[in-house]
Amino acid sequence: MTKSVFIDEAKKACEVKRTNVSKKNNVWWNLEMRKVVNEKKKAWLELLSAKANHRVQRKDILKDELKNAECMYKDAKMRAKECVKTRKNEIKERYDRKFSENFEANQKLLKV
Repeated sequence: MTKSVFIDEAKKACEVKRTNVSKKNNVWWNLEMRKVVNEKKKAWLELLSAKANHRVQRKDILKDELKNAECMYKDAKMRAKECVKTRKNEIKERYDRKFSENFEANQKLLKV
């Protein structure tokens, strides 16, 4: 018997299941975040395409397209960064507020 057979049997016996670690499972990650990040990714792919076209053809018309793609990507990147920052701050404030309310309630219990 080999090592892999033992490992496979142990996984079956212990019911070990591999999860997708790259899956966004954070509190702040929602549909809006996904949309903004996908827009940024799309802008990045357009920038790469414009760079490749400019590298191959070396035309002035494509230079304008390249600058436009760079500008679009920078805008998308800033929007994504700002959106993530505001969402994380919202979640942090929610937790802080919840913690302070629980703290005040617990203080009342201790004083009685």
